[in-house]
Amino acid sequence: MPSLTVITVCRNIAAEIDDTCASVVRQTFQDFEWLVVDGASTDGTLDVLEKYRTRITRLISEPDTGIYNAMNKGIRAAAGEYLLFLNGGDYLASDTVLAAVWASGALGGADIIYGNTLFRTADKVENGITPPPPSLISKIYFVKGWLGHQSFIRRELFTRYGLYDETYRIGADAEKWVVFAANGCSFAQIDTTIAIFRTNGASCAPANRSLVRAEKRRIRQKHFSAAEIAAGRKLHNEIYGYQTLRSWWRGIFSVTQTADGAKTKYNFCGLPLLKIKRASP
Repeated sequence: MPSLTVITVCRNIAAEIDDTCASVVRQTFQDFEWLVVDGASTDGTLDVLEKYRTRITRLISEPDTGIYNAMNKGIRAAAGEYLLFLNGGDYLASDTVLAAVWASGALGGADIIYGNTLFRTADKVENGITPPPPSLISKIYFVKGWLGHQSFIRRELFTRYGLYDETYRIGADAEKWVVFAANGCSFAQIDTTIAIFRTNGASCAPANRSLVRAEKRRIRQKHFSAAEIAAGRKLHNEIYGYQTLRSWWRGIFSVTQTADGAKTKYNFCGLPLLKIKRASP
């Protein structure tokens, strides 16, 4: 039985699924099974997956009722002790990510092992918010806190605490973090970037903002008291207040530099203030 199952769920994502697949097959550590759960794609996604068919342990392609229905299919089919959800369009940050996690010795210890996640917009990769150390990961952290689903989750937790709640369209993974933390599951952090998360999916779509807010409210009402919500918001401000202020300040006042380093431009709200020319070294 492999120690790890990588689960990829996808549907009609032909333009991006190759990045996901290529990042899996290039891993220097290969002691894992790879399950792909496709929602009966019609746009060429299956043609791309066919290129990797000999490397995919099991390919399921059939209609589903949403992303969490597909993820639950993957959980039921998995044999690994730990699960890593790397969904269509997302990709592992380097060819040595899985080797680094294995070498860390974290697998087999904590219930959940997490690292950093970067965000991929249409044209660039941006920094995400780095999660805090495990000492700060508790139920109240998830009032506003976040962990990427590209974490390593002990499969047995889904047997003990149930699969993803498919009545959520976007927030079932966020709700499950709360359940895990509330039941005392252990968390461990590794100092590496695990995955690149594309921000063009359902959870980031402008059309789904009201749904995201509604599902967050539903999670809070279901799992948190008023006192816990207040404590969680305070903890979030203590952890991320400086990072948020720094990001806000950089958005207003920024410094850009030409490729050769010869010119530096200072901007305020995107408007140039001062340009300094200096000799290249």
